[in-house]
Amino acid sequence: MKNEPYQEIQVISRNTFEGYYIARNKGMKIPLERHEHFETVITIKNNFIHTVNGISFRPEVGDVVILRPQDYHAAYPIDESAEHICCDIYIEPKLFKEACDYISPTLFVRIMTAKNPPSFHLSESELKSFEESIDFSYLYAMAKDYEVYKSVIRIVACSLIGLYVKKSFEKEKPLPECLTKLLINLQHNFSGKTNISETAREVGYTPDYLNRLFKEHFGKSIEQYIIERRIYDSLTLLLQTDMSVNEISQKMGWECTGNYINHFKKIYNVTPAKYRKELTNKMV
Repeated sequence: MKNEPYQEIQVISRNTFEGYYIARNKGMKIPLERHEHFETVITIKNNFIHTVNGISFRPEVGDVVILRPQDYHAAYPIDESAEHICCDIYIEPKLFKEACDYISPTLFVRIMTAKNPPSFHLSESELKSFEESIDFSYLYAMAKDYEVYKSVIRIVACSLIGLYVKKSFEKEKPLPECLTKLLINLQHNFSGKTNISETAREVGYTPDYLNRLFKEHFGKSIEQYIIERRIYDSLTLLLQTDMSVNEISQKMGWECTGNYINHFKKIYNVTPAKYRKELTNKMV
């Protein structure tokens, strides 16, 4: 594939649907932005300082960061005459969640509710092994239609998430069985009212004990977790349909649209309508 200039960024290779590309950047600042999809950034040659949610860092070669839809990201060159090469992979929220659920029913929750986006490091041999196991040039040559493309992205997402789990969760204490069971029960009931007392009885504990245990592991109450998940799930309707904000809020279980808007603003710092407009304009 021929090198393709993109403003000051030279795209070395990309797939048909622009869900993946390797880019060479020399001296171009990337302004503060937030993406519709999950964006995985793999540093191949470093010359950038990255800022994510207000925290700046300089990644090393082999560092991997999986930026979530709620994360703010910017980058600027250290040396404007030196090049920066990275591999960017974009994964739709729905496909990312499917990949997480395939690995563990609690994984998506842990990633979305964590303070910082997932990150890990690949050694030179691990990076080479990853590139060999996911033959992008071959896989994306198969992407003749959207269904095949989704299958390809699922493979890539599972590989990345699997590496993250291996790197990040090996030393962590596993969740208590009651919390795992709770999350599985809640997984299918975010769009309506959830009776926490009834759910607690189903897993064999009192609501107070279960909520206290939940806070210890996730840093928030069960109710707040449910609200945040409903907000995350509403993004698909907001960005991929023409439904009004009022229709979306009702479908996601809010009796008052104002409550949906207020909760949305707490997470994204903008109203749902403005969030939709910003991303729609960006994609035009």
